[in-house]
Amino acid sequence: MKRRNKILALTLLSVLLMTALAGCGGKPFTMNDVPVYPGAREAAPGDSEMADMMLTLLEGGMQEVASGSGVEITSFETKLYLLPTDVNWAQVRDFYNSELANTDWKLDADFTEDSDFFSSLGWLRGSGNNEQALFVVYTQDPIAGSAFLIVMLISE
Repeated sequence: MKRRNKILALTLLSVLLMTALAGCGGKPFTMNDVPVYPGAREAAPGDSEMADMMLTLLEGGMQEVASGSGVEITSFETKLYLLPTDVNWAQVRDFYNSELANTDWKLDADFTEDSDFFSSLGWLRGSGNNEQALFVVYTQDPIAGSAFLIVMLISE
């Protein structure tokens, strides 16, 4: 039951991201421009089975929603990061809110989630042909005993 709830929640977030792209612009941001949480380490496939599963679900959900939404995705980038064991969601949330505060990224309450499964924030920017969404997902991996981040940058 918990796995089904996770899949449903991730699919819903994917739909919200696609819907938001129908109305956001500026010079295109790339994944290289996205701040990385201090001490986070980019994960390799297999570092966290749970993280790999969530990443696959999010990517699959985005592709499915994009194909049926009429929104043309020009770029969909994801990165998976493992976090130091002493890092919690409040620290991650505060870091990204601070890093993006004085930019043209606007926090979107529709992307805010704080559940037993995962926590997330999302920002929108742009207009016209440069619409983008940035999404940060945090969750614990009880098997690996650590937390991880999935960072997604979607451009239309």
